[in-house]
Amino acid sequence: MPMLLRAVPLVLALGCWATACDAGGPSPEPFRNVNPRPLPTDPPLTGVKTLSAGPAEAGLSGVTEPVLATVSCDFATSGSFGGHPIAEALSAMASGKVLNIIPSRKSGRTVKITLMIEPDWRVFYKPWHHVHLFTRPQGEVGAYRLNRLLGMNHVPPAVMRTFNGSVIHSAFKRHALPERLEQLEREVLRESTDEMTGAMLLWVDDAVNYDPPPSLLDKMSRPRARLSPKEQVLVWDLSWMFVLDHLTNNYDRFTGGNILRKKDGRLVFIDNGAAFGPDREWKSAQRKRRLRRLTRHSPAFTRALLRVEPRVIAACVGDVLSQRDIDEVLSRRDELVSHFSELEKSCPMDCRFARELEAP
Repeated sequence: MPMLLRAVPLVLALGCWATACDAGGPSPEPFRNVNPRPLPTDPPLTGVKTLSAGPAEAGLSGVTEPVLATVSCDFATSGSFGGHPIAEALSAMASGKVLNIIPSRKSGRTVKITLMIEPDWRVFYKPWHHVHLFTRPQGEVGAYRLNRLLGMNHVPPAVMRTFNGSVIHSAFKRHALPERLEQLEREVLRESTDEMTGAMLLWVDDAVNYDPPPSLLDKMSRPRARLSPKEQVLVWDLSWMFVLDHLTNNYDRFTGGNILRKKDGRLVFIDNGAAFGPDREWKSAQRKRRLRRLTRHSPAFTRALLRVEPRVIAACVGDVLSQRDIDEVLSRRDELVSHFSELEKSCPMDCRFARELEAP
Protein backbone atom coordinates (compact mmCIF):
# COMPACT_ATOMS: atom_id res chain seq x y z
CA MET A 1 0.00 0.00 0.00
CA PRO A 2 1.49 3.40 -0.94
CA MET A 3 2.57 5.58 1.96
CA LEU A 4 -0.03 8.23 1.17
CA LEU A 5 -2.89 5.86 1.94
CA ARG A 6 -1.52 4.11 5.04
CA ALA A 7 -3.05 4.64 8.44
CA VAL A 8 -1.25 7.24 10.53
CA PRO A 9 -0.44 6.18 14.11
CA LEU A 10 1.37 9.35 15.09
CA VAL A 11 -0.31 11.74 17.56
CA LEU A 12 0.55 15.37 17.04
CA ALA A 13 -0.68 18.49 18.76
CA LEU A 14 -0.97 21.29 16.22
CA GLY A 15 -1.49 24.97 16.87
CA CYS A 16 -3.51 27.40 14.76
CA TRP A 17 -3.26 30.11 12.16
CA ALA A 18 -3.65 33.56 13.59
CA THR A 19 -6.20 34.34 10.90
CA ALA A 20 -8.44 31.38 11.63
CA CYS A 21 -8.08 30.25 15.25
CA ASP A 22 -11.41 30.43 17.06
CA ALA A 23 -10.22 30.78 20.61
CA GLY A 24 -13.06 30.57 23.06
CA GLY A 25 -15.42 29.07 20.50
CA PRO A 26 -17.69 26.06 21.05
CA SER A 27 -16.32 22.57 21.45
CA PRO A 28 -18.48 20.55 19.06
CA GLU A 29 -19.34 16.96 19.77
CA PRO A 30 -17.70 14.27 17.62
CA PHE A 31 -19.26 13.55 14.22
CA ARG A 32 -18.82 9.81 13.95
CA ASN A 33 -20.31 9.45 10.48
CA VAL A 34 -18.92 12.48 8.72
CA ASN A 35 -17.80 10.34 5.77
CA PRO A 36 -20.71 7.94 5.09
CA ARG A 37 -19.00 6.66 1.94
CA PRO A 38 -15.41 6.57 0.66
CA LEU A 39 -14.09 9.92 -0.45
CA PRO A 40 -12.28 10.55 -3.73
CA THR A 41 -8.64 11.40 -3.06
CA ASP A 42 -5.75 12.56 -5.16
CA PRO A 43 -3.65 9.80 -6.76
CA PRO A 44 -0.78 8.80 -4.47
CA LEU A 45 2.36 10.78 -5.17
CA THR A 46 4.93 8.68 -3.35
CA GLY A 47 5.57 6.23 -6.16
CA VAL A 48 7.32 6.69 -9.47
CA LYS A 49 5.24 7.47 -12.53
CA THR A 50 6.32 6.74 -16.08
CA LEU A 51 5.87 8.88 -19.15
CA SER A 52 6.73 8.19 -22.77
CA ALA A 53 9.83 10.14 -23.72
CA GLY A 54 9.28 9.78 -27.46
CA PRO A 55 10.99 7.66 -30.11
CA ALA A 56 14.05 5.61 -29.25
CA GLU A 57 17.39 7.31 -29.70
CA ALA A 58 19.15 6.98 -33.03
CA GLY A 59 21.77 4.26 -33.18
CA LEU A 60 19.70 1.61 -31.37
CA SER A 61 18.87 -0.40 -34.47
CA GLY A 62 15.89 -2.65 -34.22
CA VAL A 63 14.34 -0.74 -31.28
CA THR A 64 10.89 0.46 -32.20
CA GLU A 65 9.27 0.85 -28.77
CA PRO A 66 9.34 4.33 -27.20
CA VAL A 67 11.84 4.89 -24.40
CA LEU A 68 10.09 5.28 -21.04
CA ALA A 69 11.37 7.97 -18.70
CA THR A 70 10.55 7.83 -15.01
CA VAL A 71 9.28 10.85 -13.14
CA SER A 72 9.50 10.80 -9.37
CA CYS A 73 6.94 12.85 -7.45
CA ASP A 74 8.59 12.25 -4.08
CA PHE A 75 9.28 15.97 -3.76
CA ALA A 76 5.60 16.46 -2.85
CA THR A 77 5.58 14.00 0.05
CA SER A 78 9.08 13.87 1.47
CA GLY A 79 10.46 15.80 4.39
CA SER A 80 8.55 17.76 6.98
CA PHE A 81 6.59 20.98 7.33
CA GLY A 82 6.67 22.78 10.65
CA GLY A 83 8.27 19.72 12.20
CA HIS A 84 5.50 17.36 11.05
CA PRO A 85 6.08 14.55 8.49
CA ILE A 86 4.50 15.64 5.22
CA ALA A 87 3.60 12.13 4.01
CA GLU A 88 1.69 11.40 7.20
CA ALA A 89 -0.08 14.76 7.11
CA LEU A 90 -1.18 14.24 3.50
CA SER A 91 -2.41 10.73 4.31
CA ALA A 92 -4.49 11.91 7.24
CA MET A 93 -5.95 14.84 5.33
CA ALA A 94 -6.80 12.72 2.29
CA SER A 95 -8.58 9.85 4.02
CA GLY A 96 -8.45 10.17 7.81
CA LYS A 97 -11.62 10.04 9.90
CA VAL A 98 -12.98 13.47 10.83
CA LEU A 99 -13.67 13.75 14.56
CA ASN A 100 -14.78 17.36 14.98
CA ILE A 101 -16.10 20.11 12.70
CA ILE A 102 -15.62 23.65 14.00
CA PRO A 103 -17.05 26.46 11.85
CA SER A 104 -14.96 29.61 11.93
CA ARG A 105 -16.44 32.46 13.91
CA LYS A 106 -14.13 35.03 12.37
CA SER A 107 -15.35 37.53 9.81
CA GLY A 108 -14.07 37.23 6.29
CA ARG A 109 -14.97 36.89 2.64
CA THR A 110 -15.32 33.10 2.69
CA VAL A 111 -16.54 30.16 4.74
CA LYS A 112 -13.72 28.50 6.67
CA ILE A 113 -13.80 25.34 8.75
CA THR A 114 -11.42 23.82 11.27
CA LEU A 115 -11.38 20.01 11.31
CA MET A 116 -9.91 17.59 13.81
CA ILE A 117 -8.80 14.42 12.06
CA GLU A 118 -7.93 11.12 13.71
CA PRO A 119 -5.77 10.68 15.69
CA ASP A 120 -5.05 14.33 16.54
CA TRP A 121 -4.44 16.39 13.40
CA ARG A 122 -5.76 19.95 13.23
CA VAL A 123 -6.38 21.07 9.65
CA PHE A 124 -8.00 23.94 7.81
CA TYR A 125 -10.74 23.22 5.25
CA LYS A 126 -11.51 25.75 2.53
CA PRO A 127 -14.54 24.82 0.39
CA TRP A 128 -15.08 25.97 -3.17
CA HIS A 129 -17.54 28.91 -3.40
CA HIS A 130 -19.57 29.10 -6.57
CA VAL A 131 -19.67 32.92 -6.32
CA HIS A 132 -15.93 33.64 -5.90
CA LEU A 133 -13.01 33.21 -8.28
CA PHE A 134 -10.42 33.04 -5.49
CA THR A 135 -11.62 29.86 -3.77
CA ARG A 136 -10.37 27.20 -6.19
CA PRO A 137 -9.15 24.19 -4.17
CA GLN A 138 -7.04 23.16 -7.17
CA GLY A 139 -5.12 26.40 -6.68
CA GLU A 140 -4.24 25.50 -3.10
CA VAL A 141 -3.04 22.00 -4.02
CA GLY A 142 -1.27 23.09 -7.21
CA ALA A 143 0.55 25.92 -5.43
CA TYR A 144 1.70 23.54 -2.69
CA ARG A 145 3.13 21.04 -5.16
CA LEU A 146 4.83 23.67 -7.32
CA ASN A 147 6.33 25.18 -4.19
CA ARG A 148 7.86 21.78 -3.39
CA LEU A 149 9.00 21.25 -6.98
CA LEU A 150 10.89 24.54 -6.74
CA GLY A 151 12.60 23.29 -3.59
CA MET A 152 10.57 25.66 -1.41
CA ASN A 153 8.79 24.79 1.83
CA HIS A 154 6.71 27.92 2.32
CA VAL A 155 3.21 26.60 1.45
CA PRO A 156 1.28 24.29 3.80
CA PRO A 157 0.71 20.71 2.56
CA ALA A 158 -2.67 20.53 0.85
CA VAL A 159 -5.01 17.92 -0.66
CA MET A 160 -8.44 17.95 -2.28
CA ARG A 161 -11.28 16.34 -0.35
CA THR A 162 -15.03 16.02 -0.83
CA PHE A 163 -17.58 15.72 1.97
CA ASN A 164 -21.28 15.07 2.29
CA GLY A 165 -22.59 18.62 2.55
CA SER A 166 -25.43 17.67 4.89
CA VAL A 167 -22.99 16.84 7.68
CA ILE A 168 -21.18 20.18 7.30
CA HIS A 169 -24.54 21.96 7.12
CA SER A 170 -25.66 20.25 10.33
CA ALA A 171 -22.50 21.36 12.13
CA PHE A 172 -23.07 24.95 11.01
CA LYS A 173 -26.68 24.85 12.23
CA ARG A 174 -25.45 23.77 15.66
CA HIS A 175 -22.37 25.90 16.12
CA ALA A 176 -21.94 28.64 13.50
CA LEU A 177 -23.08 32.22 13.75
CA PRO A 178 -26.33 32.80 11.81
CA GLU A 179 -24.55 34.88 9.18
CA ARG A 180 -22.04 32.08 8.60
CA LEU A 181 -24.81 29.53 8.08
CA GLU A 182 -26.50 31.90 5.66
CA GLN A 183 -23.23 32.36 3.77
CA LEU A 184 -22.71 28.58 3.60
CA GLU A 185 -26.17 28.18 2.08
CA ARG A 186 -25.78 31.12 -0.30
CA GLU A 187 -22.23 30.58 -1.57
CA VAL A 188 -21.26 26.93 -1.03
CA LEU A 189 -24.26 24.61 -0.79
CA ARG A 190 -27.13 25.30 -3.13
CA GLU A 191 -28.83 22.38 -1.40
CA SER A 192 -27.88 21.14 2.06
CA THR A 193 -27.40 17.65 0.63
CA ASP A 194 -24.90 18.76 -2.02
CA GLU A 195 -21.38 17.42 -2.01
CA MET A 196 -18.79 19.90 -0.76
CA THR A 197 -15.39 19.94 -2.44
CA GLY A 198 -12.53 21.89 -0.98
CA ALA A 199 -8.87 22.07 -0.08
CA MET A 200 -7.62 20.65 3.18
CA LEU A 201 -4.44 22.28 4.51
CA LEU A 202 -2.18 21.50 7.41
CA TRP A 203 -2.51 23.95 10.28
CA VAL A 204 0.45 26.31 10.76
CA ASP A 205 1.98 26.49 14.23
CA ASP A 206 3.25 29.60 15.98
CA ALA A 207 2.77 32.14 13.21
CA VAL A 208 1.24 35.60 12.95
CA ASN A 209 -0.06 37.67 10.09
CA TYR A 210 2.64 39.54 8.23
CA ASP A 211 2.23 42.47 5.87
CA PRO A 212 5.51 43.54 4.23
CA PRO A 213 6.06 47.21 5.08
CA PRO A 214 6.28 49.60 2.11
CA SER A 215 9.84 50.48 3.10
CA LEU A 216 10.95 46.85 2.70
CA LEU A 217 9.16 46.47 -0.63
CA ASP A 218 10.90 49.66 -1.75
CA LYS A 219 14.26 48.12 -0.84
CA MET A 220 13.34 45.02 -2.82
CA SER A 221 12.92 47.25 -5.86
CA ARG A 222 16.41 48.74 -5.34
CA PRO A 223 18.99 45.95 -5.51
CA ARG A 224 21.80 48.14 -4.19
CA ALA A 225 19.82 49.12 -1.09
CA ARG A 226 21.49 47.92 2.11
CA LEU A 227 19.62 45.25 4.03
CA SER A 228 19.93 44.34 7.69
CA PRO A 229 20.38 40.62 8.49
CA LYS A 230 16.64 40.29 9.29
CA GLU A 231 15.73 42.13 6.09
CA GLN A 232 17.97 39.81 4.08
CA VAL A 233 15.94 36.81 5.27
CA LEU A 234 12.64 38.54 4.56
CA VAL A 235 13.69 39.70 1.08
CA TRP A 236 14.91 36.19 0.27
CA ASP A 237 11.57 34.64 1.28
CA LEU A 238 9.52 37.37 -0.38
CA SER A 239 11.47 36.86 -3.59
CA TRP A 240 10.43 33.21 -3.58
CA MET A 241 6.86 34.33 -2.94
CA PHE A 242 6.90 36.59 -6.01
CA VAL A 243 8.41 33.75 -8.08
CA LEU A 244 5.68 31.34 -6.95
CA ASP A 245 2.87 33.86 -7.45
CA HIS A 246 4.18 34.65 -10.93
CA LEU A 247 4.23 30.96 -11.84
CA THR A 248 0.76 30.27 -10.43
CA ASN A 249 -0.72 33.60 -11.54
CA ASN A 250 -1.97 34.27 -8.01
CA TYR A 251 -3.46 37.76 -7.94
CA ASP A 252 -4.76 37.66 -4.36
CA ARG A 253 -1.59 37.89 -2.26
CA PHE A 254 -1.93 41.37 -0.79
CA THR A 255 -5.58 41.48 0.27
CA GLY A 256 -4.65 40.84 3.90
CA GLY A 257 -3.90 37.76 5.97
CA ASN A 258 -2.26 35.80 3.15
CA ILE A 259 1.30 35.81 4.52
CA LEU A 260 2.36 34.46 7.90
CA ARG A 261 5.61 34.96 9.78
CA LYS A 262 6.86 32.26 12.13
CA LYS A 263 8.82 32.77 15.32
CA ASP A 264 12.08 32.03 13.50
CA GLY A 265 11.37 34.91 11.09
CA ARG A 266 10.63 32.75 8.03
CA LEU A 267 7.48 33.29 5.95
CA VAL A 268 4.55 31.03 5.04
CA PHE A 269 2.40 31.75 2.00
CA ILE A 270 -1.23 30.78 2.61
CA ASP A 271 -4.52 31.36 0.76
CA ASN A 272 -3.55 30.28 -2.75
CA GLY A 273 -7.11 29.71 -3.95
CA ALA A 274 -6.79 32.47 -6.56
CA ALA A 275 -3.95 30.65 -8.30
CA PHE A 276 -4.18 29.40 -11.90
CA GLY A 277 -7.41 29.72 -13.84
CA PRO A 278 -7.94 31.74 -17.02
CA ASP A 279 -5.44 34.50 -17.65
CA ARG A 280 -6.70 38.04 -18.07
CA GLU A 281 -5.12 41.30 -19.25
CA TRP A 282 -5.30 42.77 -15.74
CA LYS A 283 -3.56 39.69 -14.32
CA SER A 284 -0.77 40.07 -16.85
CA ALA A 285 -0.37 43.75 -15.97
CA GLN A 286 -0.17 42.89 -12.28
CA ARG A 287 2.50 40.25 -12.91
CA LYS A 288 4.63 42.77 -14.79
CA ARG A 289 4.36 45.26 -11.93
CA ARG A 290 5.32 42.67 -9.33
CA LEU A 291 8.20 41.43 -11.45
CA ARG A 292 9.90 44.73 -10.60
CA ARG A 293 10.30 43.46 -7.03
CA LEU A 294 12.61 40.69 -8.27
CA THR A 295 15.75 42.80 -8.61
CA ARG A 296 18.18 40.35 -6.97
CA HIS A 297 19.31 37.12 -8.55
CA SER A 298 20.82 33.89 -7.33
CA PRO A 299 21.68 30.62 -9.06
CA ALA A 300 19.11 29.00 -6.76
CA PHE A 301 16.24 30.67 -8.60
CA THR A 302 17.36 29.57 -12.04
CA ARG A 303 18.08 26.02 -10.84
CA ALA A 304 14.61 25.83 -9.31
CA LEU A 305 12.82 27.16 -12.39
CA LEU A 306 14.59 24.68 -14.67
CA ARG A 307 13.03 21.87 -12.62
CA VAL A 308 9.58 23.03 -13.76
CA GLU A 309 9.48 20.69 -16.76
CA PRO A 310 6.39 19.70 -18.79
CA ARG A 311 6.65 15.99 -18.02
CA VAL A 312 7.12 16.60 -14.29
CA ILE A 313 4.13 18.93 -14.04
CA ALA A 314 1.99 16.54 -16.08
CA ALA A 315 2.92 13.56 -13.90
CA CYS A 316 2.84 15.22 -10.50
CA VAL A 317 0.41 18.13 -10.76
CA GLY A 318 -1.69 17.15 -13.79
CA ASP A 319 -4.48 15.71 -11.66
CA VAL A 320 -5.34 19.19 -10.30
CA LEU A 321 -4.30 21.42 -13.23
CA SER A 322 -5.82 21.58 -16.69
CA GLN A 323 -3.65 21.40 -19.79
CA ARG A 324 -4.21 25.13 -20.24
CA ASP A 325 -3.00 25.72 -16.69
CA ILE A 326 0.14 23.67 -17.37
CA ASP A 327 0.87 25.47 -20.65
CA GLU A 328 0.51 28.86 -18.96
CA VAL A 329 2.74 27.83 -16.05
CA LEU A 330 5.45 26.88 -18.53
CA SER A 331 5.06 30.17 -20.37
CA ARG A 332 5.39 32.13 -17.13
CA ARG A 333 8.38 29.98 -16.14
CA ASP A 334 10.07 31.12 -19.36
CA GLU A 335 9.32 34.73 -18.44
CA LEU A 336 11.04 34.27 -15.08
CA VAL A 337 14.06 32.46 -16.53
CA SER A 338 14.48 35.28 -19.06
CA HIS A 339 14.08 37.90 -16.32
CA PHE A 340 16.79 36.41 -14.11
CA SER A 341 19.07 35.82 -17.09
CA GLU A 342 18.84 39.47 -18.11
CA LEU A 343 19.39 40.54 -14.51
CA GLU A 344 22.56 38.45 -14.26
CA LYS A 345 23.90 40.00 -17.46
CA SER A 346 23.05 43.61 -16.62
CA CYS A 347 24.01 43.49 -12.94
CA PRO A 348 26.15 40.41 -12.29
CA MET A 349 27.57 41.33 -8.88
CA ASP A 350 25.73 44.25 -7.26
CA CYS A 351 22.32 42.59 -7.84
CA ARG A 352 23.26 39.16 -6.57
CA PHE A 353 22.05 37.88 -3.20
CA ALA A 354 24.91 37.82 -0.70
CA ARG A 355 23.97 34.27 0.34
CA GLU A 356 21.45 31.54 -0.37
CA LEU A 357 19.18 30.38 2.46
CA GLU A 358 17.84 26.90 3.01
CA ALA A 359 14.10 26.38 2.70
CA PRO A 360 12.42 26.69 6.13
